[in-house]
Amino acid sequence: MDRTSGGAQIVSRTLQRQSGRITIAGTCAGVRFTTDYDRAAASNTNDRTTSGYCYRWRLTLTDNAGYRSTSGSGTVLVDATAPRAPSVGLPGTATAALDLGGLGLGASHLGHSGMVWVRGGVSGSVELEVTGYDPESGVAANAAAVDRSMGWNVTWIGDSADGALRLFFTASAANAQLKVSTTNRAGLTGTSTVGRLSPDTLAPVSVEWLSAPPDTVLRSRSDDFVLDWRGGADAGSGLAHEQWVVRYRAPLTARGDCRSTAFVLDTQPQLRTDGTLDTDLDTGACYVWGVRTLDNVGNAAPLAWSGFVIIEER
Repeated sequence: MDRTSGGAQIVSRTLQRQSGRITIAGTCAGVRFTTDYDRAAASNTNDRTTSGYCYRWRLTLTDNAGYRSTSGSGTVLVDATAPRAPSVGLPGTATAALDLGGLGLGASHLGHSGMVWVRGGVSGSVELEVTGYDPESGVAANAAAVDRSMGWNVTWIGDSADGALRLFFTASAANAQLKVSTTNRAGLTGTSTVGRLSPDTLAPVSVEWLSAPPDTVLRSRSDDFVLDWRGGADAGSGLAHEQWVVRYRAPLTARGDCRSTAFVLDTQPQLRTDGTLDTDLDTGACYVWGVRTLDNVGNAAPLAWSGFVIIEER
């Protein structure tokens, strides 16, 4: 039986240290402890530890009657390394004043090398996803700030450690830098991630029609037509994958020509890619399509109109 007798003298003190690598950030739960040493004649001492490990100690006292008493410490998580620089992502679309044809086009775009583009000349906001990581003590908080912050503001949605950052911009916002850093639960702050913020105010260059060049009249007996264009360019946020397309329809004259003064909107605006097939065209009607070239934040070029396409009787 392990105990000490009331009047006995302590003749030995043995200190055992156990350690194990951290498996779950911020906790010693799940650690597989193994014995590092059993130190006889133990006394107050400074013990060397290694970052990334959990430790616990067991002190055994033995009296001159041979009785022993053992007590254990709590666990100690050691983290002496700062967290890595966080990553910044763009999980959703932004909100802004401009919305082409009710299509809900985004007003932000995450480009190369951490560049965050927003639509210039309007006010809006975009949610950024900040992912901090520390495998030892875990993430305690994230911090974000914009230098030269005129026209920009940031706020965390909920706890900053959750990483949901709302970036606000105004119509007067200029180029700036966003700095984001992570602090772990040991109080160490890592290197900042630096991203560039840039409003894009320039409209892209319009595309040119291939399948129906302007000032031409094509006749077809098919109820569908390939929308084929080329070109378009953008020096800012880059061309969007899809372009804004609208279709108009007019009846034919008695001679079978387009009644050019009678065009009406035939479909709601759509986002389409080059080379897609437009279907459900009616016999005995004349069609024309307009394309507004879009960049990645929703700036739009003027409409580029196709030539006329007449669907004849089959």
